[in-house]
Amino acid sequence: MRILWLAPILFMVSCGALASGTPEATDELSVRETAQRLISNDIAETIGQGALSPVCEEVAEPYHGREFLCSATAGEKNIYLTGRIEDDGRISLKTSNVLLASDLPQIEAAAISYTNASLGTTYGTEAFSCGSGSIVLNPERVFACTFVDPATGQAYGAQVQLESMEEKTVRVTIDSQPQG
Repeated sequence: MRILWLAPILFMVSCGALASGTPEATDELSVRETAQRLISNDIAETIGQGALSPVCEEVAEPYHGREFLCSATAGEKNIYLTGRIEDDGRISLKTSNVLLASDLPQIEAAAISYTNASLGTTYGTEAFSCGSGSIVLNPERVFACTFVDPATGQAYGAQVQLESMEEKTVRVTIDSQPQG
C-alpha cells in the first residue's frame, strides 16, 4: 500500500512502501532510515533544490507521538526538519525553513499588502515577484524578491523577512534605487 499525504511543508508516509526508490513493504527500516529515505526522495523532489543529503537522529524507543530531528544539505543550503511518529505508525516530517514554490503567491500577496500599507499605495500583486522555485530560508528568514513599479516599469530589489511561517506575515524593504 502506498500512502503519501502532503500538506504545505508537511510530509506523512507509511513505514511500508513509498514512492519510487523508497522502502518496500518487505524492508525493515528503522524510523531514522525511513525518514532519511523520505527526505532523499519525496521531500527532495517537492522542494526542488537538487539532491538532499539527510541526517536524522536515531530513535531508540519509537512510540506514537515521539518527535525527532533531521537535517539535510542541498549544496551549501541547510534544511531543518522535525519528524514525528504518528498514531497510525506513519512518519511525518515538517520543514522549518523552506518556503515551497506553491507558497510564493501567498507570500507575494502579503508583501504587496505590507508595501501598500507602508506607502499608502494600491499596487496589485503583479508588482511583486519572489521567483518560481522553493526558497530555503537563512536563519534571519530574509530572502530576495523584486518589486516592479507599475508606473515606470523599473525593477527594484526587495528584501522580504518572513515573520510567521504559519500566518505568512512579512516585512518588506525595497531598495531606493532601481536595479541596473
